[in-house]
Amino acid sequence: MHKLQILGMPQSTFVRTACMAAIEKGIDYELIETMPQSDAMKAIHPAGKMPVMSHGDVHLFETLAITHYIDHAFDGPALHPANPLKQAKMYQWISFSNDRLYQVIARGILLPRFFPKTEDGQPDMALINQSVEEARPLIAALEQAYDGHDYLLGEECSLADLFVAPILYYLYVVPEGGDLFANTPNIERAANAMKERESFIKSAPPPLPQAAD
Repeated sequence: MHKLQILGMPQSTFVRTACMAAIEKGIDYELIETMPQSDAMKAIHPAGKMPVMSHGDVHLFETLAITHYIDHAFDGPALHPANPLKQAKMYQWISFSNDRLYQVIARGILLPRFFPKTEDGQPDMALINQSVEEARPLIAALEQAYDGHDYLLGEECSLADLFVAPILYYLYVVPEGGDLFANTPNIERAANAMKERESFIKSAPPPLPQAAD
């Protein structure tokens, strides 16, 4: 039996999502720390991005494809609801996470904080502040979605939660997170529920560099 292999760096939110899916399914998988643009990554992903997955003769790239395969090719708790409407909402929130949350929060707030590209090595506060304003309606949408329950689709964890949680995890550790999460009791409750899951605990990334002030 071939062992599932996930290639990428554990600091990546997308890599963590793939790992969380494997843990949720109870799969004995292996995370092979591999940098983007490496030969191993380019052998599977045309753009050399992470994560990629290998399982015997099966090779996949893009996190949604990888998590779909993990969920459907292995035994274990389903990470997608059977109800068609809930399935549609799951993919709605995954698209929301990939297209908006990641672009605004990770690229607009987190990366400029942890890895500034300015000449003086200081955060690009114009970009960060603009991104914070763009993030407000996104956080508000999540706050409303979590109303009354711990997960985006109700009381059962789905792939949607595995995409959103790693991004919010990092937002909590930068100064902007305190502002954005100031009045979000539903997100706080959902975050606490996720923190108790084995998949979230075991997939925790190593510490990032201290965020620049």
